[in-house]
Amino acid sequence: MTTKTNIEGRKVNDDDDSIDTEELSNWILGETVHNVRFMWAINVVFVLILLNLQAAYGNLEHDYRVLSEKLVQQSAHSSIAGNGVWMVPRFSWYLGMIISMVIGIACFILQKVAPLLWRGSKMARLQREFDEIVGKLVTLQETHCNTCAELETLRQSNETSQQQAILRESSLLQQLVVMGEERDIAQQELGQVEAERVSLERIVAEQERPPRTDCTVCLDSPVNTAMAPCGHTLCGVCANALTARLNQRCPICRAPFRQMMRIHIG
Repeated sequence: MTTKTNIEGRKVNDDDDSIDTEELSNWILGETVHNVRFMWAINVVFVLILLNLQAAYGNLEHDYRVLSEKLVQQSAHSSIAGNGVWMVPRFSWYLGMIISMVIGIACFILQKVAPLLWRGSKMARLQREFDEIVGKLVTLQETHCNTCAELETLRQSNETSQQQAILRESSLLQQLVVMGEERDIAQQELGQVEAERVSLERIVAEQERPPRTDCTVCLDSPVNTAMAPCGHTLCGVCANALTARLNQRCPICRAPFRQMMRIHIG
């Protein structure tokens, strides 16, 4: 965290977003009022000095005019004229000195007052610029606060949307798991139903199939011989050939038989 020094010498943090504009404005206003009061005091003193010097100069000029008239009127008397001749240039010299002093004092005062006047106008201009900058800073701070509030609202809205999306995704995943289990159960049931259907079709086909009349051994000759007591049937040629080879046993179930009966299936 870095620090900086404000106008009054106090340290403030750079990380502090708040702007103490009121304190800064009060300080500048106080400095401006102090300078303006000092400037007005100098102006009043200067005006008083000028008025006093103007009055003194007027009195001296009046006395000089009166004295000159008296000297002119009494120029006939040599004694008075001789005594007054030296006073005229001396009086003129004093009057010039006074005028020079007045001009010097006026110039000195103007040299001291002019910077103050310029400084006062500059302070007024700086005050106006400061007020404008403070207004802009206040506006920027309000905009910053509004933007932060909008961002916070958007963040909360995004968090709510994300939570809703997570809940929705979790619900969909659970539904997918349930649907997968139901699909497996349905496939098992479908397999059972398919097996039952095939079995039923086989039974129906066997029930609907006409009785077999061909020999189950050679599949060519018609059945005409039955073995007793097992009841298996076959043609006479296969019965005679196989029973002799199998030692009087049924060619189909290998059970001994007592006799071969001649049958007719029509």
